[in-house]
Amino acid sequence: MGEALIIGVFERLGFHLCKRLLEMGYEVGGISLSPSPDETEENMELEIGRNSNFVKMPIDAVETHFIGEKVVIFSLYDLYTEGKIPPSHTESLGTKLEELIRLNHQWPLVVLLLPNGPGQRSREVRNIEAIRKAADLAEASAEKVLRVIVPIPSTTGTDMEQTGKKNAAEKSSTLPTAGEEGPDWDKAAERIALLIDKGDTGTRILEGIYPTLNGRG
Repeated sequence: MGEALIIGVFERLGFHLCKRLLEMGYEVGGISLSPSPDETEENMELEIGRNSNFVKMPIDAVETHFIGEKVVIFSLYDLYTEGKIPPSHTESLGTKLEELIRLNHQWPLVVLLLPNGPGQRSREVRNIEAIRKAADLAEASAEKVLRVIVPIPSTTGTDMEQTGKKNAAEKSSTLPTAGEEGPDWDKAAERIALLIDKGDTGTRILEGIYPTLNGRG
């Protein structure tokens, strides 16, 4: 199987995708977006760290491990919908990611995991501008790009169709509120992993991942 680098491996979608890729036999390197791990991240690391094909690495060590033919995955869904990372850390991380991207120059496949229509006027989105810039640079320099759109509960079918035609990170919409049921992360991760494994490209919208909203599990 192949090799992948997940930027945001301890975000919800990144974590579940990491587990699925490991199950498929991939070697996976993971970069945490958090400046200091909390109990949830520590538990996630314990779970996937049991697999010898996973290695967590600080951003400064990535260039010595992950130069070459790798799938690079930016798990940005949680950043857009929650924005929990301090701006000072995103600035530093974004700069280091840009350095890594310029060092590698071109990856065969860059995968962007995005919500449908993040609110561009929100403070949370402005706070992650540095990481967005790094993701844009990776996308522009990649041989192939796969953009996976994960709808949020407040978006409509029309919104998703429009997002599939436009840059998902540039469209305005309403962020999910507390209490709204989230996606089936395992189902979403399985479908994304299959797209990656097939070498799929373009924009793909994950539908049918909300058991309550779609009337199925």
